[in-house]
Amino acid sequence: MSLTASNKSEQMIEQDPAFDKRQVAESFGRAAESYDKVAHFQRDVGYRLLGLIPENDYENGMDLGCGTGYFTPELRAKLNVKQLLGMDLSEGMVTYAYEHRSAGCNSSIVWAVGDAENLSLIHISEPTRLRRIS
Repeated sequence: MSLTASNKSEQMIEQDPAFDKRQVAESFGRAAESYDKVAHFQRDVGYRLLGLIPENDYENGMDLGCGTGYFTPELRAKLNVKQLLGMDLSEGMVTYAYEHRSAGCNSSIVWAVGDAENLSLIHISEPTRLRRIS
């Protein structure tokens, strides 16, 4: 059985004792206040990806790995969703997003802390509350 390049890199990360998602999340969380000022590449890629999404009306959407929530309100508007879940592994990033990106969204964005690799879909009944998905 051979591994694809993607599987090999995933296997290397899983086996690498130096790779700890908690440490990564904490590191990004500490950088949340200044992240948008230096994330030029991420912003360029984000705008390109937004441009590839066909405009349509959806009931719900997800922004997995939302970080500071920089694109979350724009994604909500582009998809014309009634409710959008913004989720990130870093509690610091999600807290920043909740505090800085919720204004004017009329409770249509729900912010949550969770791991997109281990996503358990749950019903969230209270919009815009910061939640932890385990």
